[in-house]
Amino acid sequence: MSIRVCFVVNEYPGWGMRGGFGYVTKEIAEGIASTRKAEVFVITTRHQIEKEVKIIEERNNVIVIHVPKSKILKFIQREFFKIVEPDVFHHQDVNTDSFFIWKLNKHTPHIITFQDPAPFEEILRVKESEEKKKISEVEKVLLKIKYELYRKIFIFPVVKNAEKVFSQVKDIIPFVKSYYKLKEVNFLPNPVKIPKGRIKKADEPTVLFLGRLDVEKRPHLVIKIARRFPEVKFVLAGLPSRNYRYGRKVIELARKQKNVTAVGWIEGKEKDWYLRKSWILINTSVKERLPYSFLEAMAYGVALLAYVNPDRLVEKFGYWAKFEDFGRGLQMLLSEDSWRVKGKKAKRVILREYEYDKVINKHIKIYNSLVA
Repeated sequence: MSIRVCFVVNEYPGWGMRGGFGYVTKEIAEGIASTRKAEVFVITTRHQIEKEVKIIEERNNVIVIHVPKSKILKFIQREFFKIVEPDVFHHQDVNTDSFFIWKLNKHTPHIITFQDPAPFEEILRVKESEEKKKISEVEKVLLKIKYELYRKIFIFPVVKNAEKVFSQVKDIIPFVKSYYKLKEVNFLPNPVKIPKGRIKKADEPTVLFLGRLDVEKRPHLVIKIARRFPEVKFVLAGLPSRNYRYGRKVIELARKQKNVTAVGWIEGKEKDWYLRKSWILINTSVKERLPYSFLEAMAYGVALLAYVNPDRLVEKFGYWAKFEDFGRGLQMLLSEDSWRVKGKKAKRVILREYEYDKVINKHIKIYNSLVA
């Protein structure tokens, strides 16, 4: 007899906003559904009005249910949180929807995978990046109060009452345990598909940026780096999700730069093609936990060049630009085929810890342990 699993996530591909949380959830949900060992549902927030999208829709054997973005409308229309009667709720990080679902379904087991549980200092860094200025002490205090109040009201109750808590990144586990006063938090990786067949890299040095063209991601730095390396091809894959004026400006700059190609969002075969050709994945964001793009790139033998260094993966399999010395990092990775050596080592880690079927089966085993 199959079990019923419902994922709770703040975004889902095709339902308005694009980001790592939604993409990862889609990969896990569809992977579990494909095994026919569980009925799979997703409750997600609808960020944009899309006339062709229904409130409840089936996609690739996954039933997707959208709920309003407004907290007031969430409360008024809270019956949506009771449409599904699963055996397990799996929260991909914890948000306002998680709170309402937990309040209305306390009898059902809840588990959490923290994708990006940002400490306050990281929230502050993003805020300053978006506003392009240092925030005053008064603003910091007000932001801190808002940060703590939201978590105390909406996040703490869900976390404290969850049957199991996981993190997709090992190095954030101490923070999660300390902040939420938990005795146990375990590592649960996100699943990554291993590309089939032989991978043939581009003949010319190729650097790929894969992500949102929003302020906190700082894709404008990619253009600056490209100007210093005219012999290197840069591919800018993504579109803005929040900062549209900024994102459009970045695309305009990319079009003026001969060695930069802006290709918008890439998925499926198109993403596979670019990853097969790329030598290096560049990530200029001021804040990341462990982007799914890192794991995808590693599966294709692509070296990493980034400002962040989750689980020390960047320093092991690329160059950690902790001083924003992306140019130096790029030079080092291109020198003596260093990128190729590091890329091969990265792929071995993916095969050992993140391989798709292995991780999907691990999820199913966790669900079964809760309903046995």
